[in-house]
Amino acid sequence: MKSASQHWWLQRVSAVVLIPLVGWIAIFVLGRMSADYEGARGWLGQPLNGGLMIVSLFVLYWHARLGLQVIAEDYVANSVRRRRLLLGVNGIVLFWIAAAVVAVCAIMRF
Repeated sequence: MKSASQHWWLQRVSAVVLIPLVGWIAIFVLGRMSADYEGARGWLGQPLNGGLMIVSLFVLYWHARLGLQVIAEDYVANSVRRRRLLLGVNGIVLFWIAAAVVAVCAIMRF
């Protein structure tokens, strides 16, 4: 098990990493509001943009997992329920990370 201070640092580091990535996503969305589907797909299909999107989604989901873990550990008293909840959260997060990578790779035509 990780120590509480290590978990705390992971949350802070992922939050700091998310700041420029979320800004980049916002610029992407605002810059493509008037674009058609193919234009947005072409932009996201570029290796740098697709790679940054994969990294952004991975860090976003990982940060969410860390936060949900803290909530479960702090507010679920029953250890069996807490363990099941954490297992479910980890499974859902891994599913969404995999789905995001597959979706972006499909757009990038890998």
